Amino acid sequence: MHCLDTSAAIEILRGSEKGREIKELLSDDAFITAFSVHELFVGTHSSQSKTLEEFLKNFEVLDYNSECASKSAAIERSLSRQGKKINVIDVLIAGICMNASRTLISTDNDFRKINGLDVKIID
Repeated sequence: MHCLDTSAAIEILRGSEKGREIKELLSDDAFITAFSVHELFVGTHSSQSKTLEEFLKNFEVLDYNSECASKSAAIERSLSRQGKKINVIDVLIAGICMNASRTLISTDNDFRKINGLDVKIID
């Protein structure tokens, strides 16, 4: 089962070639994280909110809980020990996906830095 990162959702919403490729990977049980929902709404003009709300109806939203917090904290410690830095929200998204055993679909190569994350990067 797949979970969309914010970057992958944006490609679908734009109708890009990458977006079409990502849509082909998705099954009926696709997911998105609460953090990606937040990022999408922050980056959406109010006139596009209705379109975004309709788009999000196609996904089950994965929330952040204490198990996810434990996973994401371990990810951040590991990255720090390796001298690697990535966006904190990406660490939180990765923790959710690892906790839920979901494959993350993204266009963001930073996710490749996370050991143990099942990720498919669309280049």
